[in-house]
Amino acid sequence: MGFIKGLGISEDTAHQAAVAFERKAYTAAEVAARTTTGDRPRSESIKAYARKLSELVVELIKSGGVYQSDAQTASASGEELVLSGSRDFLTKEAAEIALALMLAPGSKISKIKLSTKSFG
Repeated sequence: MGFIKGLGISEDTAHQAAVAFERKAYTAAEVAARTTTGDRPRSESIKAYARKLSELVVELIKSGGVYQSDAQTASASGEELVLSGSRDFLTKEAAEIALALMLAPGSKISKIKLSTKSFG
């Protein structure tokens, strides 16, 4: 898609984005597969995976081929950490990356804004 739009996305950027997008799409499908009454049919999980993956690729193309990792979307100003970006369900590993600024030794962060994140 980027090639058709005339975007010169480097192989390294494409690889980083693909790895992150696959992880996010899989997590979204895994979360969507669980309900309070049991599991949804596999076809619904596959649709959720494909929907999230295509959404992330379209966002990348709309941004002009510029990919920002989870660590790059977190910003700290003084004592506050703000996690911005798309609405995501964060696994333990993704949460550790997103909260790295707060968990760093000597961090003075005392407030955190999680308006677009879900944890599990």
